[in-house]
Amino acid sequence: MTCALWDLTKGTNANLFVSGSSDGSAKIWDLRSPTPTQSFGISNSDVNSVKVFPDGNAFATGSDDGSIRLFDLRCDCELGHYSLSSELRNKQNLLHLTIPSPADERYMKRFGNTTAQTYDEQSTSLLHSNGSSSGNIDQYSVNSLQSVIENQGVFSLDFGKSGRFLYSCYSEYGCVVWDTLKSEIVGIIGSEHLNKINQVSVSPDGVALATGSWDATIKVWSV
Repeated sequence: MTCALWDLTKGTNANLFVSGSSDGSAKIWDLRSPTPTQSFGISNSDVNSVKVFPDGNAFATGSDDGSIRLFDLRCDCELGHYSLSSELRNKQNLLHLTIPSPADERYMKRFGNTTAQTYDEQSTSLLHSNGSSSGNIDQYSVNSLQSVIENQGVFSLDFGKSGRFLYSCYSEYGCVVWDTLKSEIVGIIGSEHLNKINQVSVSPDGVALATGSWDATIKVWSV
């Protein structure tokens, strides 16, 4: 490759992995070959994060332009497109949301004019925090809707166990939960972080996830 490589992720097939790079592409690689087996033109901006769907038949990409795309590996086609700016413009407000329960996939929405908060203690609870101490605050200092829309690069992605929910970290909006079937935001995680959330990872059993932040803390959440 002749460009910067930003992310790698392996699939369910032990021989295959996916790369995301600064040329706006994602490539599928086979360990037995020195050249990619498939290539996808994703964006005019950097592809910062890639993640394979739990069944191994699709993968998601997150790029600097704030777009998340879901691709089918079997037919080289796009299955879904998730845009934070489009979702926020449709609402005309920042969202006040809770993370959906994996048991019944119910969710609640509340809309406001300022910052986002997690307000349902049962549906999203902090299990453990590792790092410097922090207090309870609103979703870290998002000053305006326009600020979020203009600075919406995707830092990190991960799927829930079933693949229905996709967790994504944005540069100015924290960790967002997408419903991949409805193509809409159904939750926000990480209101206790004091700075940008740049990494998310779901546990293998799907019952918890960890978020890493520029505030030098790692927090584990029950989902």
